[in-house]
Amino acid sequence: MKIGFQTSAYNGLTLLQELTFAKEHGADFFDVFFDGFMPWDITDEEFALIKSMKADGFGFSVHLPINIDKCSAAELAELAGFVKIVKPVTATVHFDRLNWNLLEKLVTGFSSCTRLCIENTIPDKNPALSCDYFSFMVQACKNYPVAATFDTGHCNVNLFARGKSSRGNIAGFAQKLIENGVLIATVHNHDNFGTKDEHKYIGAGNINFEGFYKVLKNAGQTPLLVIEHWGDNEKSFNALKNLVQFA
Repeated sequence: MKIGFQTSAYNGLTLLQELTFAKEHGADFFDVFFDGFMPWDITDEEFALIKSMKADGFGFSVHLPINIDKCSAAELAELAGFVKIVKPVTATVHFDRLNWNLLEKLVTGFSSCTRLCIENTIPDKNPALSCDYFSFMVQACKNYPVAATFDTGHCNVNLFARGKSSRGNIAGFAQKLIENGVLIATVHNHDNFGTKDEHKYIGAGNINFEGFYKVLKNAGQTPLLVIEHWGDNEKSFNALKNLVQFA
């Protein structure tokens, strides 16, 4: 399993600085999260670094805008153009923003250059389709070439809200997805205590990451492991290296 960092709107760094940090700190890949910016905002210098890193074997994934359902045709075309150039391993969209027509449009626009992945969100409900993430993913994976982005923190909050997790036991939900034909191609790693989505480093909450990664390894799943926080991200980086090695 490969470990990578992600862009953040809250760390005060430029994309150039974030990419350089990832490269210098031993990451395997970098996740470009279009959170408040678009590909046309990337500078020539930043794009040149992305291309240089790719040429050196560095990997990339993409997190499409959270409000993907509000993107214009021009914005979707710009995102698709970026994906075509960079060819990220996965491209993530949020479950709660989708409907079947939009999913089909995204599959058509992106799947030739990347694996489209759908992320579990808080709360665990899609308002347009009135279904939960599990039900959606089982059906979506039968009909489209999509996979899951499993967000550890979101899963813990949703299980806690249903009274099913007081000790961060997210492994059972991962197992349920896998047993029903859902490939977990990306994992967003961050910790919390189940009461809110805090994006803490691994070990700063109550999530049982060891049990979760045992499920993935036993099932032969090899997702990209995105560290989805910036503060203390090196602690999560080291924790993930140990988890992947010893789980």
